[in-house]
Amino acid sequence: MAINDVFPFTTGMTKSNDSASSDNIQIMNDEGGYQIYFLCNGKAGKGTVDGGDGKWVKDGESSVTTDTIKNGTGFWYVSKAFIDNASATPYTINVAGQVLMASESSREIAQQYMLVANPYPCDVPLNNGVQVTKGATKSNDSSTADNIQIMNADGGYSIYFLCNGKAGKATVEGGDGKWVKDGETLVTTDTFPAGRGGWFVSKSGDTAVKFVSPINE
Repeated sequence: MAINDVFPFTTGMTKSNDSASSDNIQIMNDEGGYQIYFLCNGKAGKGTVDGGDGKWVKDGESSVTTDTIKNGTGFWYVSKAFIDNASATPYTINVAGQVLMASESSREIAQQYMLVANPYPCDVPLNNGVQVTKGATKSNDSSTADNIQIMNADGGYSIYFLCNGKAGKATVEGGDGKWVKDGETLVTTDTFPAGRGGWFVSKSGDTAVKFVSPINE
């Protein structure tokens, strides 16, 4: 879908004439860099953006973007209000989308750290629902195994590692090839929440991950 349809303007967002002083969206590409879009106030620098007030404009351009965002793409939403004031009043952004009907959604992981997102409108169980289909690295802790780091509401991360049957020196029953939460010794029953993004950390740097819809099970 078009970025301007996915992220409509909402009260509380900050508009300006560049990405340094407005809210912006930063979408990670396969090379590990970011494409940045800023929430325009009708200007881009000193230039006028036709129909640009409250619309997203690509950094370095001066027209409302027609770029799209793929299903299941992870991104950073950078709030200028909280950059200026860490205790600013929270606000809610509306994210539009379409329901993915496919039973599976795959993503190539071309960097050690890649942003990923749950592509479905429901929580996906980490075990069976998030599968490493290429280049899997299993181990007994998150420092040496592939891991998923999902941001929680306070800005911290819940970390899950791809287990080889051990967690430290302890045995994880049925744990070989399963996700285990950092600090625990059981196969996790946690989910990748709907609408949430996170990091997939690949130890091989050449991995593929597949999300499987629980709706079709």
